[in-house]
Amino acid sequence: MGASQADKAESREKILTIAGKRFREEGLMGISVADVMKAAGLTHGGFYKHFENRDALVAQALERALAPAEDNGYANYQSFVREYVSRDHREMRGTGCAMAALAGEVVRAEDRTRSVFTGGVRRAIAQIGRLLGAPDRDTEARAVAAFSTALGALVLSRAVDDPELSDLFLASARKALLKM
Repeated sequence: MGASQADKAESREKILTIAGKRFREEGLMGISVADVMKAAGLTHGGFYKHFENRDALVAQALERALAPAEDNGYANYQSFVREYVSRDHREMRGTGCAMAALAGEVVRAEDRTRSVFTGGVRRAIAQIGRLLGAPDRDTEARAVAAFSTALGALVLSRAVDDPELSDLFLASARKALLKM
């Protein structure tokens, strides 16, 4: 790969990393292409060398942000619950779970972004199913219930402006999830 191709690949990676973080922090509509490019130290005009349009950037940045969900190193189901449904994760808006940060907005996104999101949800459910242990007829349903509860608690804990209520969402969900 020539120097210019390597530079282009490096710039693209930088754009995707910054966009993924900023979308989680500010929402899909909260940041413009110009903002992402400026944060990457690149010109707005250079954007189209990397992406066909803004929707392509959103879908690819989301895909990148969801990729770690496939193998995030949870030792077991209990560690997933304790780490995912936690104060630390609540505070990790820019680097934490992209699904928790963007679920409400993806509903209104274009089809490609929704498809990427759906793939991430399916992978998360499958991962939780593996963490729950030996698959049986109820494993997928239990994994869906666990993920829905964990994600909902995290979203609500971030959304409210009352620290006690925020902590209560997390603590109550952890308690219920650890009984599953």
